[in-house]
Amino acid sequence: MQVENPMVRPIAEDGYCADFPVKQTKVDRYGTPIDGERIFVDWNRFEEVHSDNLEKYLHDVYSISIEFFGTKKAHSAK
Repeated sequence: MQVENPMVRPIAEDGYCADFPVKQTKVDRYGTPIDGERIFVDWNRFEEVHSDNLEKYLHDVYSISIEFFGTKKAHSAK
C-alpha cells in the first residue's frame, strides 16, 4: 500500500504546481499593500496601516490633524 505525501503536488503542463495556493497580499483600509516594512500598528483597534496613509488614518479614526516633516504641507508653511 502506497501512502501519498500531502506535500507533493502534481505539476501541470506549464511547469507550475497545479493546485498551489496563491499568497494573498495583505492591504490596509485604504488598499495600500502592507509589506512588513513601514507600517503603523494601532493596538487599540488591532489594525495595521501603511505609513504613507498614517496621516489620513489618524484624521479619519481619531480626528487628529497632524503634519509630518516630509509632507508638502509642512514645507509650504515656511
